Amino acid sequence: MRSFSEIFRDTAATLLLMLTAVFATSCGGSQVDGDSAVLRAVPSRAVAVAHFGRLDKALEMLTDSTSLFRQLDYGPYHDSEMSFSYVYSASLVPVLVIDAGHAGRDTSSQALKVLDNAQDCGLSAAYAQESNKKRALLIISTLRAAVNESLVHISENSSILDAPGFTQALGSAEGKAGILLLRGSAAHRWMPKGLLADIFPRSSMVRFAESYSEWISAGFDEYGLSHASLGFLQDPAFGHFCAVPQSVEGGKSKLHTVLPEDYLFALDLPLQDLDAYQKAYHHYLDVKAGLSVNKIRCKQMESRCGVSPIAWAKGIGLKEIALIAFPGGKVLALRGARKQARQGEIQQNSCPGASALLFGAAFALEDESGILSSGHWLFIGSEDALEAFSAAAKGVRAESFPDKECKFAVCTPGWQIAADGDKIGLNIWN
Repeated sequence: MRSFSEIFRDTAATLLLMLTAVFATSCGGSQVDGDSAVLRAVPSRAVAVAHFGRLDKALEMLTDSTSLFRQLDYGPYHDSEMSFSYVYSASLVPVLVIDAGHAGRDTSSQALKVLDNAQDCGLSAAYAQESNKKRALLIISTLRAAVNESLVHISENSSILDAPGFTQALGSAEGKAGILLLRGSAAHRWMPKGLLADIFPRSSMVRFAESYSEWISAGFDEYGLSHASLGFLQDPAFGHFCAVPQSVEGGKSKLHTVLPEDYLFALDLPLQDLDAYQKAYHHYLDVKAGLSVNKIRCKQMESRCGVSPIAWAKGIGLKEIALIAFPGGKVLALRGARKQARQGEIQQNSCPGASALLFGAAFALEDESGILSSGHWLFIGSEDALEAFSAAAKGVRAESFPDKECKFAVCTPGWQIAADGDKIGLNIWN
């Protein structure tokens, strides 16, 4: 069974790397104290940071049953506040920090037993007091150098709280049980190498993740894997891609009506206002010095196809676009405002590549030569993929998708990340 950290990294990476329409907001719950002693011991270069109010329950979520951290007897500290972070030193190295209470002789005596137990289990550990000597801390890691790094941070009064954007992300991350934050710019460190390799190249996913947001957060109201509330560090200056969806509204999702019953993956982007999305997208491209290239490619497509990408989309009356992967291949699904012409026939696509220019590379296929109309929907892909899609049984549970004000939905049969109104939720079913 995969640990929570693996599950979360997979799902969070999926959201970061492929989603081009997330409305980044925080959700209800209890905010984390930015002055927490266990956070002040986390190295400033950490690529992932978890903070929970109860050690034993948090470790059950963050590690698997074979973890050395689960073998320790924490004695009186089993229900203490904790942080669990990863630093990168040739590989991901975990660092556990435990609040050992008010500093004093009794505290150091109890802590010594935990330190001895950690050594017996093959872990490195240290007892530390903050410079104000108010709180005592236990620091445990698989690597002695990581423990020493935390000790240096304590002595120099520096920590992850000094990392750019961390305190802002921490302030908006809310969860009654705890929170977890991932550093977007370090995605090349924490992203699994095989993540959705059959859908997107790793290099493209890493680049997008690193440019999407400096921090992604997940808040948990309970110690469990079934649900989390997600958020991003906002960027009103449009220096990160998350600024694009932050500035637009969601629409109505109807993708569940055409999804194959055996679908493998779906990325859904309902559109409340196509022009508003394009304005925000162009603003981002302009800040990142990519707008001129996009305009040139759109002009080239207009010359080649006889219609610009935006005129093509408006001709459809585009209300929703999705990428669907299923056993028969991959297709793009576009829902228009009206019933499309030439129903049920696979025709030659007159404007291949338009979706990617309008919404990003997540909505690009290697073969977009064919197009198939069905009701208000247009499906784009290779002839083989379209034939397989046409023959597949359609329709999944409607309740698994937000009905109104859907900012996005990223789905597999086992989990879903979706924005419903001003909330972003991660649900894990399997």
